Amino acid sequence: MTKNLLLLALIGLGISYFAESAAAQYVPLRSAPNSRTQSFYQPSRPVLPNALNYFRGNVGQTDAYHAFVQPRAQLERTLLSQQRQLNFVTRQEQTNNRDLRNLENGLTQPLISPTGQHAQFMNFGGYFPGLSR
Repeated sequence: MTKNLLLLALIGLGISYFAESAAAQYVPLRSAPNSRTQSFYQPSRPVLPNALNYFRGNVGQTDAYHAFVQPRAQLERTLLSQQRQLNFVTRQEQTNNRDLRNLENGLTQPLISPTGQHAQFMNFGGYFPGLSR
């Protein structure tokens, strides 16, 4: 029993001697720019959302949400709706232009297909071989 306890104590001392401090969640503190003694934590991203404009002075009687966030969201919805309408009108115009080109191509082609025989005005020579001018 004492042998096992002694072996366990030696293993524990060996592990503690070679082990380093765990730093998985450790964030090193940076010193403040004006002072050498103070340290502060600087997060990697902003803590407060920029959309709420917390530090804006001219908020007025309403809170930041109704003064800035709601109008911005309403503007985004309006712009999105207008963009959808513009896309719809653009697709409709492209369809109309394609139909118009197809219609123009149909009008430039002759409505009567050629027969392979030439024709002249008042050419009755084939019917009346005796008449010649």
